Amino acid sequence: MKSIAVLIAGMTVAFGLPLHASAAAAESIVSTTEAAAVVTVSEVVSHDGAVSGLLTNHSQRLVRDVQLVIRRSWLWNDERHPGEEAPGRSDFYTAPAEIPPGGSVRFRYAGVPLPRRTDGHFDTAVDVVGFTEVGE
Repeated sequence: MKSIAVLIAGMTVAFGLPLHASAAAAESIVSTTEAAAVVTVSEVVSHDGAVSGLLTNHSQRLVRDVQLVIRRSWLWNDERHPGEEAPGRSDFYTAPAEIPPGGSVRFRYAGVPLPRRTDGHFDTAVDVVGFTEVGE
């Protein structure tokens, strides 16, 4: 059995994500479109800084070490006259579960609570930026 570490082109370079694979593993970089055909994120819910959702493996191999980027974009109530500091941020999270071929698992990231403000709101997006496929 060999492991194939897959990192998504662009995100790997932009964010310098580490590659977690054994020395004998084959490494490959795929496009965002190709990777989206393997692991998808759905049912994303954000509440008080915590983010949860569903990861689905569409491949014929076991997937593990799914690396996510969680983006919290700040949207001002009055975009024409924004404030001084936007509290938006991005966090990285590696889901601890293995996902069997065709299977799904839930993830939950309990980050630092978001500030409570009345001059705008957060928009949360979660994307897969890397994962490891295990198999022949």
